[in-house]
Amino acid sequence: MKGIIRIGLITGLILLPVLAYGLDQPHHPRGAQVVNCGSCHWTTGSANPPWAGQTKPPGWSDADWTLNNQRCWVCHNTDSTIPAHIHSATTTSPQYWSGSWTTECVSCHNPHFQRQPRAWRTDPNLWLATGSFTISGVGSYDSVNNRTLITLPSALNGEYQNYYFVPDRNFPFYYKIISPTNGQTQFYVRGQVNTNFVRGGGFGIIYGRLIKDYLTYTNPAGQRITASIKFYRPASNVPGGFVDATNYSQSICQVCHTQTTYWRRDGTLATHYPGGENCATCHSHPKGFADPLGETGLTCDACHGNPPTTATIGGPTGLATPATGATNPLSPGAHSVHVTTRGMTCDACHRGTEMPTVDYQIDIGFSISGTTYRGFKNTVESGRFTGYNALLNEYTWNASWPGTTVLTATNYENRCSNIYCHGSTLTGGTNTTPSWVGGPAEAACGTCHGASSGAPPTAGSHTKHASSASGIGLACSKCHPSVSDGSHVDGSVAWSLDSTDPRIGSSARYRGALSGQTGQLAPSATYGSCSNIYCHSNVQPDGGTGAPTYYATPTWGGSVTCSSCHPDMSSSPSATGSHIKHAQTYAYACSICHSGAGSGTTLHANYNIEVTFG
Repeated sequence: MKGIIRIGLITGLILLPVLAYGLDQPHHPRGAQVVNCGSCHWTTGSANPPWAGQTKPPGWSDADWTLNNQRCWVCHNTDSTIPAHIHSATTTSPQYWSGSWTTECVSCHNPHFQRQPRAWRTDPNLWLATGSFTISGVGSYDSVNNRTLITLPSALNGEYQNYYFVPDRNFPFYYKIISPTNGQTQFYVRGQVNTNFVRGGGFGIIYGRLIKDYLTYTNPAGQRITASIKFYRPASNVPGGFVDATNYSQSICQVCHTQTTYWRRDGTLATHYPGGENCATCHSHPKGFADPLGETGLTCDACHGNPPTTATIGGPTGLATPATGATNPLSPGAHSVHVTTRGMTCDACHRGTEMPTVDYQIDIGFSISGTTYRGFKNTVESGRFTGYNALLNEYTWNASWPGTTVLTATNYENRCSNIYCHGSTLTGGTNTTPSWVGGPAEAACGTCHGASSGAPPTAGSHTKHASSASGIGLACSKCHPSVSDGSHVDGSVAWSLDSTDPRIGSSARYRGALSGQTGQLAPSATYGSCSNIYCHSNVQPDGGTGAPTYYATPTWGGSVTCSSCHPDMSSSPSATGSHIKHAQTYAYACSICHSGAGSGTTLHANYNIEVTFG
């Protein structure tokens, strides 16, 4: 009996200095003490407790505003890391857990002690880093900045800033690391290190978030559940993570999730949620772990740029994190041109994408419409994308919209094809399958459709009008507005006749108007007619002087003969001047007197009467 008493007395004496601290970090700063029992408990004779008189935070229900939550809110009302919205039916949903349910801060956290290392100190997964350490590694206390310099025998291979340093794993003293550690042998911890308990047992580093070592709750079926909790690191599908495929009943998230779609307590796992994510990246602690698609959830640029415009990894301007490996070298591609310059939304090319893309699929779904592309007059829901098939970090390509096809390539030639914006409905383009990496040549006129006198579009009557080889070589601007005015590639063919050109004339019209839009994708299903165009007139009346007295109304894309614009001098009784004698009586061909200026030549309909004897 005496032996037992002696052992108990010795044990008490050993623990007495430890328990004298009363609280673990972060609530005990181990230096300039600002937290004490009276901060949370009504220990004085004052009329009101410390938590009285607070205003309930916006978005919290009356059920959320419990006594315990009010105590925490006294200090944490300006802390960006704590919930602006509590984890409850108010911020998530009563769908799976009926009623106005709520959890308190103390449901998961023990405000007094770091329970995880106390309960699971022998679990090798608990310690994020370990090594030898003696009292010589403890520097002098900097009381001005409330910090102590720690020097290790060898550099750390990991970033543990904001985690907790344990100078001797045999004693429960925790100090928050407040400077970078990766590749460092020295770093600062908050407060003054108690060297009485640094006795060569070796250091350890823990995640340390004051998480309880067990949780107790009543499930939707009315059953009282008590479960041990192991939470060692901010990751998923790893031992001691947010969710753990091997110890799901001990995971901080899974332990309560009995009816959720993924990561249930019974081990029903999500096949499209690969391992390794930090659940709180999307379901963030400050947002009460709400649905990231909800009003209080993430924005697109939390994980990648919106759009990605730099070759860095992660938001707010870079590529997705972790890296997809879709381009080499890392390139944001043509995102800026499509989104910033052209005003397209993500859905124009990524229709059907689930945000966040936690399924690690790069969804391709072409849907170009007035909703996804400013000013677009129609809807196009087809296209092809060829993407590099050796992606990294579990990423895959996915055709997420009917009519869209994703092909794979063995190199980084990510290309689009069969895309309206890149000439899929016209012919003559030199690059209708542009590279996603892009470049100035990708957007030059003629790459999407023929747009030069040497290679004009072949649809409609373009060859006759625009070709310098077999037509009259009109510039695009003679009939269409400039491509710089924002109306180009808007899903509606625009015309704007140049009435200052004498070959066209001030009274010229197409579909009855000098300018307008067809409202149809090119090529149009039906074409309109031209009227009052000098080129399609009799040029001059009989007698040889004055303005035209007759204008033809040819349909674009239709066929014409000599008599479609002016009398056929070889046969028409309306032939003018001496044409009857020469072209009808003597059957002279037009080229006898108008050599090189006949139909289909650049000298034809050039506002001059070319007389050249052949």
